[in-house]
This record gives sequence, structure tokens and C-alpha cells, in this order.
Amino acid sequence: MAANMRVAVLGPVELVAGHRRTGLPRSRLRAVLGLLAFTPGRVVSVERLVDGLYGEQPPAEAVRTLHTYISHLRRRLREAGLPEVLETRAPGYRLALVPGEVDAAVFESEVLLGRGLLAEEVSDRAAGVLAGALELWRGDVLADCQVHGWAHGEMERLREMRLSATEDVLTARLRLGLHRAAAEQLEHLVVEHPLREHLWELLMIAHALSGRQGDALATFQRARRVLDEELGVDPGPALREIEANVLCRRLTAEDLLPPGVAPVVRQVTAAPVAPAGLRTGVPAPITRLVGRAADLAELRPLVEGHRLVTLTGMGGVGKTRLAMAVSVDAGFDGVHFVELAQVEDPELVAPAIADLLGVHTTGGHSTLRALAEHLGTRRVLLVLDNCEHLADACAAVTHELLTSCPSVHILATSRETLRVGGELVWRVPPLGAPPSAELFLERAGLGPAAGLDDDQRAALSLICADLDGLPLALELAAARARVLTLPQIAERLHDHFTLLTGGPRTSPPQHRTMRAVIDWSYALLDTGERELLGALSVFPGGCDLTAAAAVSAEPDVLDLLGRLVDKSLLTVDPTPAGARYRMSQTIRQFAAGELAPQRRDRIARRHAEYYLAFAEKTEGELKGPGLGATLDRIAAEHDNLRAACTFGAADEVALRIAGAVWRYCYLRGHYSEGRHWLETALRHAGGAPEPYVAKALGGAATLTAYECDYTPAAGYAERALAACRRLGDAAGVARALSMLGEIARETGDFDRALRTHEQARQEYRTARDTWGEAFQVEMLALASWLAGRFTEARARAREAHDEFVRLGDKERIGWTLLDLAACDLYDGDPERARDLLLEALALFEDVGFPEGLGWADNLLALADLTGAGPSGADLGAAARRLARALDVQHRLGDLCRSSSVVEAIARTLHLDGSHAAAAELLGGAAAIRETISAPVPPCEAADLAALESGLLAALGAGAYQARHTAGRRRTIAETVTAALAGAEAAAR
Repeated sequence: MAANMRVAVLGPVELVAGHRRTGLPRSRLRAVLGLLAFTPGRVVSVERLVDGLYGEQPPAEAVRTLHTYISHLRRRLREAGLPEVLETRAPGYRLALVPGEVDAAVFESEVLLGRGLLAEEVSDRAAGVLAGALELWRGDVLADCQVHGWAHGEMERLREMRLSATEDVLTARLRLGLHRAAAEQLEHLVVEHPLREHLWELLMIAHALSGRQGDALATFQRARRVLDEELGVDPGPALREIEANVLCRRLTAEDLLPPGVAPVVRQVTAAPVAPAGLRTGVPAPITRLVGRAADLAELRPLVEGHRLVTLTGMGGVGKTRLAMAVSVDAGFDGVHFVELAQVEDPELVAPAIADLLGVHTTGGHSTLRALAEHLGTRRVLLVLDNCEHLADACAAVTHELLTSCPSVHILATSRETLRVGGELVWRVPPLGAPPSAELFLERAGLGPAAGLDDDQRAALSLICADLDGLPLALELAAARARVLTLPQIAERLHDHFTLLTGGPRTSPPQHRTMRAVIDWSYALLDTGERELLGALSVFPGGCDLTAAAAVSAEPDVLDLLGRLVDKSLLTVDPTPAGARYRMSQTIRQFAAGELAPQRRDRIARRHAEYYLAFAEKTEGELKGPGLGATLDRIAAEHDNLRAACTFGAADEVALRIAGAVWRYCYLRGHYSEGRHWLETALRHAGGAPEPYVAKALGGAATLTAYECDYTPAAGYAERALAACRRLGDAAGVARALSMLGEIARETGDFDRALRTHEQARQEYRTARDTWGEAFQVEMLALASWLAGRFTEARARAREAHDEFVRLGDKERIGWTLLDLAACDLYDGDPERARDLLLEALALFEDVGFPEGLGWADNLLALADLTGAGPSGADLGAAARRLARALDVQHRLGDLCRSSSVVEAIARTLHLDGSHAAAAELLGGAAAIRETISAPVPPCEAADLAALESGLLAALGAGAYQARHTAGRRRTIAETVTAALAGAEAAAR
């Protein structure tokens, strides 16, 4: 970013350069910039941006309009000297900023620093730091923007932190003896925020320390009256303790301001360029966290000090939400939030973690071993959320990772303990009375509590007491405030608890109160609503209207869905493709439990059959026009496809689904999971029709090869080839030959690759498959330029390009442009190559194709490096592109392309003067190539030889060999980590 440039959102949205502030001319542009700046350095999906801009009812053209705003915003940023700040990264966009370049992140960082100083009783510095942080506010957050949806929660979180920081700075000033000034400010604050007990506490302390004991006691009476009138509750223990100290004339600062840890709130920081594909995946909260400040302060040091902490407690008590808040603030090098609620097969626990971390198995290693090698000795926090249905599997994975990785910490949420050695069990408590009332009123949307009459306040107190302070129970009850009065809600809850009291003592305690709440909500449903709720429980990933109608077989499904949404048992999410309906995991489990076994099996069978039909219908749309929209539709059903594969694993359903969607898994980068689906289905494929087996073998060959596991990939391809020849399936024969050609190319046998692709082209011609024939021409072009045969490659790429333009296939058009660009690049025309690559990059972004984005960034970086020297081109741009390319390719599992990118980073470091680091990276890349038996492509050999010669000259033969050998000893993960760190350093 330009020197001293930052984005300001704590007030009107502005770009700040030195003392100059620049606004944006349109409210929507300011809103887009503000939404992206909430999470600097992280990708914000298109769907999330649309929700933030428009809320629950976006216009039909919302996505297209967003892209227009992005284009205008890019132009404005370029004019401000920020040409590469706004990046397109699937599935959305990212501001490539560090925390110090967004005022909100600076504010949060300074608040945490001030609180640390306050906890250490360095009050003068704490007051200065906190006051400086508060001065960053120029008005309300996003003051000149209109935003919706999740953005309101983020704005409220920042406002809460601002108020909390104000309390902290006043605490510091009280410790410094500025009692009267603090009291004056606090008098205004308790008027603005009358239900905030901590402000009343500070005001009492300020009066008492000023020698005004009468005012202090009068303040207590004012606070008691306000809390009783507004919430129907008594003052909390802190206020009562201060009153007792004043009455007993314990009036020193030590009596009234005991040392303690300042409350800690969540800090959002920019996602670092993390080693080996690490990324922070903590979901952003949609609503405000209420009443958990003390829990957060207690949990944070426990999580940092113990290897395994398990949050337990009743369903609905808030384990997941508390884990989210704790993990975001945790002091680890990386945090990975693994959501297991939608994983139903115990065998998929380790693959789910691996998929999130971008870890892929090769050479027959187990997934757990690959995870352990990937994590190594890094200080990382894994959050395993919703473990109870997979307790044994989670315990086994946890034990293996903790014993293999000495610096890994695990935070689990589960209704039962994992029973692993060294486990610290922390039971999540219910909310106390004041935060329970606050939560209920906020979720019910009843407006100010001052508007409640005496009967309503009494009912509110009863509701909070009867629901035991359980957040989910309070939220479900609050949803009924639309159709019932508070006394009616209180009366119904009382009756229902009486009905359920005295049930079987063998019922799990965590089910008794929670089941009463959910069963009460369930009792409000009519027969049709109950039937639909039960049917929808089979959808782990939510569903659209068509799927709900097909699986439930209910005639009035649209009306029933609306009623379930109104009763808060379903949530509706607007998407570009239409509305989707989902239910919380707790409600889903309850609804599933109400289904009779025979009905559950019938619905699960309909679910699997629906997604089989969906998969086979969309299979034909995974080529040609509309590819991006098709991929988005399949991505929305990813969890449902997984569930259907799991249910149908024992028959041909899983085989057919996995065989139909493997190309989706390729295009969206799900190599590991797609391969797992296919291999699992093939293991159970005995007796399945051979055409389905052949298709699945072809998919398994592709995804396995793209993980650079070439030996089993070739085996799958040979089996597919034999099966398709028996079937007389020319197109299937061509697909198998094509994959064998790709394997030959990647392992360095270019002559064989070209012969095999030519054979595949002829088979596609026999099958009259125009797309397939053009695909093979493009494969010939790719193999040709990698082999250094640029004239042949250029002619073939142009031929394929013209055909794919006619067919309207953006992904393949992008590939042909990339082929042409590579020919120009290696033939000495980097500017022509750059133009073609930028065009390809735009097509890959439009489709959402991560592998293409990685390749394009890789070659664009080489164009940046061409002709560069110590005083030449901007190495920073090349380094940033190479870091992105390596992150993509490593997460995909493409070790072959990853090694080429590592070598390019070594070249960048050499040009930047970091010769020893460059030599080590070359050694690491050589080791990767040996592991997967993939030599350096001939087109890259000259640049690599020149780099080696340059390093020999710079270091001397002995030093070069020593550094190269040290690099060869690294693991793949260590090499990638070092390369990303080197690229980050060169980009500065």
C-alpha cells in the first residue's frame, strides 16, 4: 500500500494519506469499501457482500451491480495510488491490507494494548493508549453508508468495543486520581446507557474517591431503580459490593478499584500470509455476544496454557459462540475453525480438517500422518466444533495430533467430554439474570425496556428464570413475541416445564431443559409443519424450494416453509440463485429424532435420489456457457451431496453422484474430498453397472493425478480405459487416454504425452465430441509449450481458442489464452503475455476456478521478473503474485506446479539479494520434484540454470551446495512455509 495510506471506517468512509483525507463519491462505493475493510486481508464472498449491501431482499441484478461497484472502486483506488489493493479471490474479493492500514483494526489493537497495560496497573500509559484509540472515531462507524445484514452486527460490535474502551480509560483515570473529571463524564454516560451496570459502578467509585459518599449511595439507589423499572432485576454483585464498601467507609482506591484483568473483546486482524496454506477460518458472528466478557477473560489463558480444552454443557448454552470469540483473540500463529456439524461419517473427521488446511495425502500416507507432518512444530489452535456425534473419532484424531505435534492446541465443543489424556473440561455456564433479560429483549425486537408495564416486567423475570439462562431457549422464546404477549409466553413455558418434570431419570440431563424448550416450539406446529420440519432435517446444507418439495413430498411446501420461517425454526438466506432454507443443528437433530425409523429412511432415500438426479443433470452443464453459475449451484449443495454419498455408499447412488460431480470438484479445487468420495464409492461398487464404474474411475484418475499421486492415478486411468474399450465408449476411451497423457506430461515424458493426446483427439472425433476434441488440442498446446516447442504450441492454442470461443466455455478459453501467453513469455514478449494473462485471469475469476488463478498469477509474476535486475523491475509485484500462486497450488495439492512456483520465488529472492534463502528454496523444490517424480519442464530449464549460475557466483560453490542441501532436508510443508515467508519479505 502507498506510504502512510489507510482506510478509515470509524466515521465517514475515507482513504487517508498523511494529513489528506479522500472520500468516495457514491454511497454504495463507500459501503463496499467499508464492508471489505471490516476483515482486512480476508476474502469476503460475493454472497456476503450482497447481503451487506442489500439485506434479505436483494434486487435481481444485485451480483452484476456489485461487480460494477468493484470495477469503479478499483479505478478510484488506482487513482489514489493503490492499484493492487482490491483483489478478486474466489469466492469473492479481498482488500490486501495489513491491520495498521484500517483504522478499525488499529483501534482494536490499541484497545487490547491499553487493556494489557491496565491489567498490569500501568495506568498512565493505559490512559494515553486508550484515549488515543478513542480519538480514531470521527463519528459513528460507516457514518455515510447504508448497510444491512451481517454488517449491522459488526458495527454493533465496534460500538460495544468503543463504549467498553471508554469504561477502561475512565478506570485508568480513576486510578490516576482524576476522580471529579471522571465523575462528570460518567454522569453523561449513565444517562446515555442506563442499563450498563459497569458505568454505574464506575460512577459510584468516582463519587466515593472524591469524598462524596452520599452521592455514591444515591447513585446506587438510582441504578437500582433504573434496573428494576427497565428490566425487573436487582443490581448485580459488583454494585452491591461497592455499596457495602461505601457504607463501611472502605473508601481507598485499593478497596474500590482492586487489580484485575480488563475485559477482553474480540480483535479482528488481517489474515496473515500464513505458512503452508494456514488460514484463520473463524466464522463471523451475525448477532452480538451478550454476557460473556468474564467467561472470555477466564478462558483465554486456559486455551493458551493447556493443550486440550473442551467446552461442554447443555445444547443451546452457547458453546460454539463462545469458542468463536475465544479463538479469534487467541495468541497463536494460526487458528483453524473446523465445523463438524455437517460431517456425519466418523471417517471424515480427519479429511474435514485436512480439507480446511489444504493438506493432501500422497504416497499412501494416512490423512492423520499428513496432518501431523503439515502442522509440525507450529503453534496452532484447532477448534473442533460440535464433536458429540463423532466423539470417538474426534478423540482419536485429537490424541494423534496432540502426541505428534508438540505446539498444537485444540479447543473442542461437545455435549460430552472426549476423554483424552490431558483434557481440561470447562463447562459453559448459563447467563445470569441481567444478560438473560438483555438477550431476550434484543432478540424479540421489543424496543426499549422502558416501554414494558409491570406485568410484562414480571413475565420477563419469570421467563429468564424458567429458561435457566440458556441462550438458544431465550432466542426461541423471543421469537414467539411476534404472536404472544410476554405473560402468555411465561404461562406457556411454566405449563410445559411442569409437563416434562419427572421424566425418566435416565434421560441425559443436557436434554431435559433444552428438549423442553424445543418441544414447546414443536408443540406450536400443526401436522403439516411437523411433517415438513422432519423432512428438512435430512438436509445438512439447507435446501431450496425445489429440493424441499421433492424430498418432503408435501403439497403446500411454499406455505409451510413460510410458516416455519415465521416461527424461527427455519432461516431463509437470499442468494443470487434464490432463497435457501436452513435450520440450526440443534433443531435439526430434534426434528430428526421425531421421525420414525422407516420414515427417516424413506426421506433419506428421496434425498439421495434427488441429489443423484441433481448431480447427473448438472454434469452436462459443467462445460460451455453458464459454467460459473452451474458451479455456484453445485457449491451451494456441497454438504447435501456429501450426505447423499454417505447414505448411498452401499449401493450405486454414491458411485453415480461422485462420478457426476468430479469435474465440479476439480474446477472448485476440492481435489481431496472429491477423490475420497470416488474411492469410497469404488470400494463398494461390486455389481454396479460398468458404465458408472468407468466414469468414477476416470474421475478418480483425474483428481488423484492433480494431487500429484501419479502411480495410483495411472492405475485408475488404465482401468477406466479398459472398461470403456469393453463398452465401446469412444468418449470414455478419450478421457482415459487424456489423463494418461497428462500424467506423462507431468512426469516429463513429453513425446509420450503428445502421442497420447493425439490418440485421445482421434477418439473424441470418433465420438463426435467437439468440446472433447478442442480439449485435446489445448492439451497438445500445453504439453508443447512446457516441452519448449513454442511454434507448435501457439498454433494449437489458437485452434483450440477459436473453438472454445464458439462453444462459449470461459474456463477453456482462459486456458488457451494462458497457453498463448506462455508462448509469448518464453519467446521474449512479456508485455504481450501480460495482456493475455490478465484476460485469462478475468475469465478464471468469473468462473471461480482456483487452479487457473494460480497458474495466471504464476506466469504474470514471471512476466514481471523478465529482464529484472537489482535496479530493474518492481520485484514486490512479482513476489505478491507468486505468494498467491503458491498458496492456491499448495492448498489444491498440486505439488508439481508448487515446485515451479517455489523456484520462481527463489529467483525473486536472488534478484532481491537474498542468495542463501534462494539456494535453500531451490533445494526444497528439487526434493519436492523427486518425491513426486516430476522433473523441471524444459521451458523452465534455462531460467533455472541461469538462477543456479547466479547463485554459484554470488555464494561460491561450497556455500551454495551447503544451502541447497539444507533446503533438500526440509519437509514439503517447511519448504512452502519458507517460500511464502520469503515472498512476503520481498513484497515489502
